[in-house]
Amino acid sequence: ICNSHITEQLNITDYKIVEVEKGIIPMTTYDFNQHHSQNCFKIGTAGGWVKPSTGYSFKMTEKKAAILVRNYVNGLPLLTDLFTKRFSIYDSSMLSVLRDFNKDGPMFFHRLYKNNAIHNLFKFLDEETTLSEEISIMKSMTSLRMIKAFFKSLF
Repeated sequence: ICNSHITEQLNITDYKIVEVEKGIIPMTTYDFNQHHSQNCFKIGTAGGWVKPSTGYSFKMTEKKAAILVRNYVNGLPLLTDLFTKRFSIYDSSMLSVLRDFNKDGPMFFHRLYKNNAIHNLFKFLDEETTLSEEISIMKSMTSLRMIKAFFKSLF
């Protein structure tokens, strides 16, 4: 926690930090679906609901829970519409670049956030963007490494 942010940006001087959270975000495209059974369906992190490339999960979990309930109520296979192939490709591409060129990670995310409006990024993280919006976001952080990773993730 940055105390200067609390005092300077939020103008709060009378506060006490009672607990600090620490964790590791699972950044993986591991197939969590293999752990489901007919009588047990894992959700949240254990169900692979954390966005692999960014660790973003709050709104995603809320959406996936609603889809899961809808599928159950309508007698559909539980996995129906839970994951979108194109966003899986994007995640795989980003993780490939981060794995192979880890030192470029900070620059990569800096360009992503600097060159895009925050509401567009949240739509992208929520997997609610159109293809044209996605192309615009990708153009803002495109590099030869990212293009190679994208095509590699297709195969």
